[in-house]
Amino acid sequence: MDYQIITDSSCDLPIHLVEAFHVVRVPFYVSFNGMTYFKENVDITPVQFYQKLHEEKNLPKTSLPSIQDYMDIFEPFLKQGIDILCFCLTKKFSGSYQSAVNAQNILAESYPERKIRIIDSISATAGEGLLVYEACRMKEAGMTIDEVCEKVELLKHTSKINFTVDSLEYLQKGGRIGKAASLAGSILNIKPIMLLEKGELYPASKVRG
Repeated sequence: MDYQIITDSSCDLPIHLVEAFHVVRVPFYVSFNGMTYFKENVDITPVQFYQKLHEEKNLPKTSLPSIQDYMDIFEPFLKQGIDILCFCLTKKFSGSYQSAVNAQNILAESYPERKIRIIDSISATAGEGLLVYEACRMKEAGMTIDEVCEKVELLKHTSKINFTVDSLEYLQKGGRIGKAASLAGSILNIKPIMLLEKGELYPASKVRG
């Protein structure tokens, strides 16, 4: 049986791979005034987001895809007899996974013969993207949806992400660190090294420069 690979837009898979593998993305929302929400990668690009981040006084707010958002993406494929394999941002960061699961439960009543598989990536950004990429490669190699699910449940525990930030400004504004720590870190040019592993975000170390 054919199946469609879907992911939420937290998955930072490069656009040329999204298009090459025909991956469908369910967008998160972002707002700079608390009223007007833009769909990520639909109404606002990453470049436009960072431009507005520098221009706007207020910090942006994000909102997860709704149950209806997932249903609107899933159902056209189900009507065509196509099964669904969906990857979501770690549920420890967002309710996106639960929205997808709720959509799955609702649609399963109307399409009991179809398979709808929801995967908690236990990751984000490039980690989620790599998992989706491997799933796409396995699908192209002829593996069934159940075989891919079995493999990615093992693979998702084998990755981690290390990253840093250029400025402590947004960590302070977002309440992640205090003003004193932000000021001291800026003066000393301290950069935190963060680790994302198994769905959890940890401070791994601090470096200067």
